[in-house]
Amino acid sequence: MDRVKKRNARKKTKRNALILTAAELLLVLTVAAGVCYAVYGQQAAVKKYDTSGCAYDEETVVVTLDAVTQESDSIQIWGWAISTEKDTEYFDSWVLLRAEESGEYFRIPTAVQTRTDVTEVLGNGEFNYDNSGFYAQVETKRLGQGSYEVCLAYNVHSDHVIQGTGVTVVID
Repeated sequence: MDRVKKRNARKKTKRNALILTAAELLLVLTVAAGVCYAVYGQQAAVKKYDTSGCAYDEETVVVTLDAVTQESDSIQIWGWAISTEKDTEYFDSWVLLRAEESGEYFRIPTAVQTRTDVTEVLGNGEFNYDNSGFYAQVETKRLGQGSYEVCLAYNVHSDHVIQGTGVTVVID
């Protein structure tokens, strides 16, 4: 009888472990789906961006691009942005592409990425920059041919800043 109880207890423990694993997997898949929707699902969300009311602040807002890759059908952009005077508690900012010919800005789908490394290097124990990372992707067919400067609309706290990067992508 004890053998049967022990075997049933082991089965129940394994079943509970699988349920926990399944719940953890569901959480990971939900987060991944959210990121995929934020970036890939909004490909049609390339819109003109009105820069009126935005400042240009190269002294306190720092934007760094880690990588810009361009394939025949898409552009991917990774980087981070901070205000040297404030935490980055949330990231409500977007990658913009500025058409060099017309000067128009186009907002492209952008997702936040956690960047604890930025806090470790630049936070000086005073600021939290964990939510400073970003990833953006756009299909080139959503934009016209031409040269575009990669920029960032930084909207954290009351800051509404447009920051250029000096990096240009060309769509043929």
